[in-house]
Amino acid sequence: MKRILRERHVLFLGLALGGFFPFAAAQEKISVPISTTIDVRLADLLAQPVAANWSSYNGDYSGRRYSALKQITPENVNQLRAQWVFHVRESTGLEVTPLVIAGIMFVSSANDAYALDARTGRWIWHYSRPVSEGLIDDAAQHHSRGVGLWHSHVYLETDNAHLLCLDTRSGHLLWDVPYAEGNKNYGATSAPLVVKDKVIVGTSGGDDGVRGFVAAYDAETGKLAWRFWTIPGPGEPGSTSWPGQMYLRGGGTTWMPGTYDTELDTLYWGTSNPAPDFDGAPRPGDDLYTDCVLALDPETGKLKWYFQFTPHDLFDYDATETPVIVDAAYRGQPRKLLLQADRNGFMYVLDRTDGKFLSAVPFVKQLNWAKAIDAQGRPILRFFRRHELVFAGLQSRYASLLLSRPRRLRNVFLEAREFCRRSALLRHRSAPRARNETREVARGLQSRYCRIRMALSSSG
Repeated sequence: MKRILRERHVLFLGLALGGFFPFAAAQEKISVPISTTIDVRLADLLAQPVAANWSSYNGDYSGRRYSALKQITPENVNQLRAQWVFHVRESTGLEVTPLVIAGIMFVSSANDAYALDARTGRWIWHYSRPVSEGLIDDAAQHHSRGVGLWHSHVYLETDNAHLLCLDTRSGHLLWDVPYAEGNKNYGATSAPLVVKDKVIVGTSGGDDGVRGFVAAYDAETGKLAWRFWTIPGPGEPGSTSWPGQMYLRGGGTTWMPGTYDTELDTLYWGTSNPAPDFDGAPRPGDDLYTDCVLALDPETGKLKWYFQFTPHDLFDYDATETPVIVDAAYRGQPRKLLLQADRNGFMYVLDRTDGKFLSAVPFVKQLNWAKAIDAQGRPILRFFRRHELVFAGLQSRYASLLLSRPRRLRNVFLEAREFCRRSALLRHRSAPRARNETREVARGLQSRYCRIRMALSSSG
């Protein structure tokens, strides 16, 4: 059956300060090779603070998403005006972070990649392939969160989990590597992260019976360098939660980009919920390494340490939020910290050298799935009556995807959407195998931005 192409257009807006600007539609559909030389080097990816270029998904390896540019201020922000608009196709919505190098903007949508003139929105080149048929869940929405850059290459994950390498000047395809074969429920919605000479990728599909992993590919050749499985196989540490063949469909996918500490040479990557989502009976124990942040060696993929935010998760509390790297004093002592605002509603502070738990505080107003977090970092669960409202709900997943920690301020800014769900069966720490069939309810919905004061130098 011939696929019917439905043109879905979503807008990119180019904004500028000032009074009147000639407004441009910026939809010239003529591919013109870039005359500017694009050569993204390690120095570009390491640059701190982020200023002229935005060279990776979070701006830099720290995950802070903070720019040091000073042209936009509280006094003139109301003067921002649309300067150009660019339409992308094959998308019901955009979740992409544009990358900008030397005035060239690289964006993606579904299986399309574009290079634009950042000043005018002019179309420079466009790489396109049809969206994949037969995908399910998140991958079926064909979301793309962006591209990765290294030297003269652009890297893109497709909806069906292929890693593509394109030429920055022309958009021509250099190589195409399928990296999640063997299960049709795999997909990809993330942006690649380039570390040294490797491109790090993850997958989606954690709700649909796949085995999660983080994989690294040679940036020049596309050859597989290593793969770390987030669900242990038989006989491996943590495998007791996965009897029989359960490890092959245990979830723990890696659908958001991680961060990287250059000094410790450590990659930090979050994992999603276990599967099945709300039925703990087939997966006894803590269900490693789901709902974790993993510390990996970027050269070998070897696990250095892990921290699990929600052991034996029955609430779909993915831990794929950005693990933010911060060096600061904690209770009077200089520490290398990792901050993560988890979907379970708590902001965690860890020592990123060894994964030691330091503290956790709620960042949402309504939170009742746990009484508190104990001294070891494990949640103290509470008893739920049938049909009781449980906070936080699934929609708390939006927490911390926009997270900044300006150098001159001791604040963490994040977006949090509060939601709740109705519990169908009780859940208690003494009954870890309880089934928890739940459904989302709109009661108590709040969308707001949060500012958390991180008094790390005093009380933590």
